[in-house]
Amino acid sequence: MALSKIPTDLVSGTLASSQLPAGSVLQSIRTYIPESEIEVASTSFVEASTACRVAITPKRTGSLIYVDMNCTMVHGTETSSYLRSKMYVKVGAGSFGAMPTYNGNTPGNYHVGYSWDGNIYGPFAFGGVYEHSSTSDELIFSPFVSTNGNNGRFTYPGSSYSITVTEVAQ
Repeated sequence: MALSKIPTDLVSGTLASSQLPAGSVLQSIRTYIPESEIEVASTSFVEASTACRVAITPKRTGSLIYVDMNCTMVHGTETSSYLRSKMYVKVGAGSFGAMPTYNGNTPGNYHVGYSWDGNIYGPFAFGGVYEHSSTSDELIFSPFVSTNGNNGRFTYPGSSYSITVTEVAQ
């Protein structure tokens, strides 16, 4: 296409997110924690760490938020210990709640992962999609973890953690 035919707003970088076609990435935000150790000991699901959060405020109504998380190594620190994890979301001033599955169902106890003393050094990974219709609410995503009461490490010393949220126009 000749340069003279490219719309002025594209050249100047002022194209509004509402003008981008479906499938366009509107924004992507990542939290990365290298060399971390996060310990948890709770029979209820609790936030792994506030450091694990990532926040995004959608730019376009009706867009999808893709949530991808990777924890390279978890660890049950005692014999017969286990860790379970779910992804949670906080909408605006509300409270954290388990992130629903894409079809609206309630996630199971192993939404992100499960580790027991037989696979104590395995990774946890998550890939999900969140639908939200407002551009005025900040969305905060964070993994929550539970154990059988014994200490467990959501991240093992020397391992890393990352969570990325990407808003995609629909």
